[in-house]
Amino acid sequence: PSESCPSESCPSESCPSRSLSGEAGPRRTGGGLQANVPPVLLQFGQIRTASTLQFQALCVVLMLIDPQRADEVRCEYLAYNGGCSSNEAGPTLLNVTAHRARALFKTHHPRCPRQISELAKAKHLARPWIFASAANSSSLGSEGSFDVAGTTQAVESQLRARVEYVQLSSMLAWRGVGLLTDLQPIFRLSNAQLSHLLEYMRLYSLLRQCCGPEASKTWRALGQRRSGTWGNAAAPHGATPHLCSVYNLDALEAALLHTHIHEQFGHTRPVRAPHGIGELNGTLCSRSNRAMQQHCSLPKSERMRTNLSVRDQRACV
Repeated sequence: PSESCPSESCPSESCPSRSLSGEAGPRRTGGGLQANVPPVLLQFGQIRTASTLQFQALCVVLMLIDPQRADEVRCEYLAYNGGCSSNEAGPTLLNVTAHRARALFKTHHPRCPRQISELAKAKHLARPWIFASAANSSSLGSEGSFDVAGTTQAVESQLRARVEYVQLSSMLAWRGVGLLTDLQPIFRLSNAQLSHLLEYMRLYSLLRQCCGPEASKTWRALGQRRSGTWGNAAAPHGATPHLCSVYNLDALEAALLHTHIHEQFGHTRPVRAPHGIGELNGTLCSRSNRAMQQHCSLPKSERMRTNLSVRDQRACV
């Protein structure tokens, strides 16, 4: 077996190939790969490793490879409360079994991929593919490459399962959303499909960083210090303006609504109301930022008496 694969779960012929850049290649060879994508996929990653970016991209990919069944694709988050919410996953897997649809589960807990894999096996479904997001050193290795193999090995050891692909935070910082081109050979996406994916994900990524309670911490802190419209105040003399202040967020949101992905799949919940952002309508981002600024300007004792969710309460920095 490859050094990046646990011997008990990863036969040598299915371990990832390595390019000169250190990136993992697809685990499978041969034609017709799209037809071999299993009905269940899992996305695992610790918080703040761009796990939601990978989750949203994978969800869109599942729609792209089978657009006629896009409305049957289930993209769901699994919480961990002493167990991996098999009560939530069970009905989805039954739906997958009955309708030959596909499901993608996102989780932050390392026990969930194994438990969902066992549940899928009990329902006689093919072994789920696991995708992961992980943080590693942002410095280049001795051979001028990021430590893809070492991080992959660490994640597979943690999950005690084979991982199809690991998205490294350091690689994402270097390549941006272009890192998602790595998904093309895994799913055998056409160039047109990849182009549509990248167009959508570039706009989604910006909105994710700049909108609402799950926006970047630095942007939330900046907005909560200011009076008036979020982000309108000029940066201090000599300081670099925040990325989010450069953009007209309503224009970005409108542009996303006119992407090929949204026009084709906007009737589905994962595209209409992306995880971590909410239901897009052209002004959601600016309105949610103003609401968050108003809420966070209240004294903490008053904020706690509002009926906002725990996530929204924690957005105040």
